[in-house]
Amino acid sequence: MQRYLLQKTDIPQGSRSLSTSLGGSISALCNYDSKKDYTFKFWCKLEGSVCTPLINTDGYVKDDFEGKIAIYDDPINGTMQVLMNQITKEDEGWYWCVLTDGKHDQTSTVQIKISEGSLEGLTGGQIINVKTGETIKIPCSYPCRFNTHQKYWCKLSGINCKEVISHVNDDERGLSVSCKTRELVLTIETISQKDSGWYWCGVKKDGKFGNTIAVRVIVDEAIQDVADTDEAVDVPNSDTGRRANVPNKEISPTSITVNNQNALVPAILSVCAAVLVACGVFFIIRLRRKKNSGTYEQ
Repeated sequence: MQRYLLQKTDIPQGSRSLSTSLGGSISALCNYDSKKDYTFKFWCKLEGSVCTPLINTDGYVKDDFEGKIAIYDDPINGTMQVLMNQITKEDEGWYWCVLTDGKHDQTSTVQIKISEGSLEGLTGGQIINVKTGETIKIPCSYPCRFNTHQKYWCKLSGINCKEVISHVNDDERGLSVSCKTRELVLTIETISQKDSGWYWCGVKKDGKFGNTIAVRVIVDEAIQDVADTDEAVDVPNSDTGRRANVPNKEISPTSITVNNQNALVPAILSVCAAVLVACGVFFIIRLRRKKNSGTYEQ
């Protein structure tokens, strides 16, 4: 495993200690010299003497963090921002921002703490199940302290979250964002399988990302209830030899059973007739034997 030397930087960093409540979010700011060509950047959690990468600028995301972590790198301004939400007790600890040009590494440390009290932040749902073709509205409530912040919805794709914008062309599937009474609503019309995934509601100000919440949208294929439809089914037409259209509801196991019973009636009658004939022959033979027996005794 490649090791990175902890070299502190003179460039001012963001907060070195971030507090959040269980289920909350953090936004870590890592500043670097934009004049340097850092070709590889990542965020890792320090465990003992090893820093385990959680996400990097090459597109890697650790499986356990899928849907709850994103990274925004701005080489022009020399900033890398790491966003994490759905924070658990296991997420407490020390993290590193690591930037390397292949020869030299810049690292800065950030500590994440879980506070006992709940911090006022964004609120919303967690999982939404919907069928294809439907329209959904996902609300995201925010407190007054975010009134001056920019609010947004984005869809998580790879290592960052792409903002969802309103569509002007009415011919296209509509995605719209509106804010009413401290609530940001994401509307997805005529939803399809490609709309499945993680959506984040967040705030930012002066180019810096803040609080976020995550909502997972699961899109299932619409299932048609055949029993409630009157669609026609092709069945043979005994009169013409052609196929005729008959509603589904006329075809049932009961009708099939009755037809089978009707077909057995002639066969049952034939068996009964044969039994009667056999019984008659038996009695005739017995009668003849008795008569012959009486003649011999005389």
